[in-house]
Amino acid sequence: MQQKASRTENVAKNIAWGYIANVLTMVFSFISRTVFIYTLGSEYLGLNGLFTNVLGILSFTELGIGNVLNYSLYKPLAMDDKEKVKSLMAVYKKAYRWVMVVVLAIGLAICPFLPNMIKDAQSVEHVYLYYGFFLFNTVTSYMVSYKNGLMSAAQKEYAVTNVMAVLNFFMVVVQCCSLVLFKNYLLYLTIQAIFQFLQRIIVSLYVDRQFPLLKEKNVQKLPDEEKAVLKENVEAMVYHKVGDVCVSQTDNIIVSTFISLSAVGKISNYTLITSSLTRIISIIFNNSVASIGNFVATESKERRKSIFKVYNFLAFWIYGIISVELFVLFQPFVKIWAGKTNLIDTLTMALMVFNFYLTGLKVAVANFKTACGIFQADKYIGIVQAVVNLVVSIILAKLIGLPGVYIGTLAQGLVDVVWRPWIVYKRIFKEPVREYYIVWFKYIGILIVLTAISYTFTWKLLAEISLIRIFMAAILIFIVINLILYLLFRKTEEMKYLEEKLYLMFQKIWRGKVRKENFK
Repeated sequence: MQQKASRTENVAKNIAWGYIANVLTMVFSFISRTVFIYTLGSEYLGLNGLFTNVLGILSFTELGIGNVLNYSLYKPLAMDDKEKVKSLMAVYKKAYRWVMVVVLAIGLAICPFLPNMIKDAQSVEHVYLYYGFFLFNTVTSYMVSYKNGLMSAAQKEYAVTNVMAVLNFFMVVVQCCSLVLFKNYLLYLTIQAIFQFLQRIIVSLYVDRQFPLLKEKNVQKLPDEEKAVLKENVEAMVYHKVGDVCVSQTDNIIVSTFISLSAVGKISNYTLITSSLTRIISIIFNNSVASIGNFVATESKERRKSIFKVYNFLAFWIYGIISVELFVLFQPFVKIWAGKTNLIDTLTMALMVFNFYLTGLKVAVANFKTACGIFQADKYIGIVQAVVNLVVSIILAKLIGLPGVYIGTLAQGLVDVVWRPWIVYKRIFKEPVREYYIVWFKYIGILIVLTAISYTFTWKLLAEISLIRIFMAAILIFIVINLILYLLFRKTEEMKYLEEKLYLMFQKIWRGKVRKENFK
């Protein structure tokens, strides 16, 4: 295998390049979405969101193999065990081929039911043809899933990220030109399919070059006991996967079925922003999962607990500030960007933002659990969440409309909050979970107060809406909220730890600059 860089260096590269690529992707997405809105309209945008969710549901056939793959590769990669890596990759390659076949079969079987998922189906032509492009993109994505998993486990995601960012740029340019010139959704989808397929071929060739062992034919079979462990973990992940899919991929289907396709289009403008922000924030937390696993395995219970609290506090701080910004500025921004006709009601917007915030408060628990390989203990939670989400969302969508769908999402999120922290505290920290819930309620209360404060000192500024006023309000909220949070938490152990780490980081950066100056 390739000579390994240090873990810190790889994490730093993943975070740095991940940020650059995700910010660029977000910019590209905004440009593409803006052109899409003003050339094709909300119905085609809704179709985009609906098919993304329909085929997102089929991702349950992946069975959580990706999570198990990453976890099982950590040790052999760290030990430079080529034979074990080859054996595992052969298993995963075969598994993903079966996933491709199953996704294709189920995807085709869904075709007759597509009109039932669109309340106003007669308003859109060529539904099956459009769906075919989405199905093609989904099926081909599994061609390189096992190779992406290897790059992730080896902490070399930054390389794949760079390739994807460059191709995304060219794809968006070509798509936008086609929309402006021809206003043709079929051409838009064709361009997307070509570029995404090209992206997968390039990534596959790159990974083969980085890991020549993938081309070697002399692959040993995994021992039966190791296969049994993999099977057990995958079986546990099935429950997680089904639950996650039913929670994250059903909202648009419910909205399209019970409300309207154009409502899906409006919602997708909001979810574009929240999902882009989530991807950017998650770079910080997801790239540290492997390090957490190593830390938990080598440190005392007290040290584990202290780092968990810092991790949880950092998630609260970052997600809290962004959530306050969204609560105050979401509607004014969407009104200017997408137009008044693409606004959703304020209650639905508030529920979406609150769900975004709850996702942030679950980051520490989720990543500690994954890093420690805890798959069995909470395998039924996903099923419970899925049932709660579907039942509550469908009933309330019929009764109160759009807000009901997101109340269902909120309800399933609270199931997670009740259950998973208890498992983490019991398995990793070996102590009661009461302290976690006290902190959780405190963080919720602080968000409510900070949002009220932000509304109070920005309402006059936003009485007349413009991009400059929104930008000024965003800066003002950012400064005031950070100041309040610092004053509230400056004496806590979590804040002291983060201050120390920031000081050391800036010190290293400064010393590096000084060394460069000395060599001039």
